[in-house]
Amino acid sequence: MKKLLKSEDGQTAVEYILLIAVMSTIAFSIMKIAKERLLADADNCSPESKSMVCLFKNLYDKRDFVYFTIMRTR
Repeated sequence: MKKLLKSEDGQTAVEYILLIAVMSTIAFSIMKIAKERLLADADNCSPESKSMVCLFKNLYDKRDFVYFTIMRTR
């Protein structure tokens, strides 16, 4: 029983699990913020939107942008 109480293997495993949980929570939070800031629909921009697409759309007039599609040729 004393050997089990002095062993730190379980404690180390728990520390690593908690470290991975905290790091994954931080990573998902950063990805969510990046998605909100970088990706957006240019047609659905609100005045208080913080995305880069909406920022550029509000800065420039719609006549300045030309929308086109790239088609593959064989």
